Amino acid sequence: MLRLPWRKQFLIGRDLKGNTFWEFREQRGDGPGRFRRIVKPPRSTHYSEVNVS
Repeated sequence: MLRLPWRKQFLIGRDLKGNTFWEFREQRGDGPGRFRRIVKPPRSTHYSEVNVS
């Protein structure tokens, strides 16, 4: 994906259920942080339908 330097998060991809995967640099301590990846479900998904495993 396109990594624009002024963006804090980068879109990595989508799955078949419509979830989006985002990557960002964790800001802890001094040096450059490690990259973290999170999943964001679609807005139409109710919180009770989200399964965390």
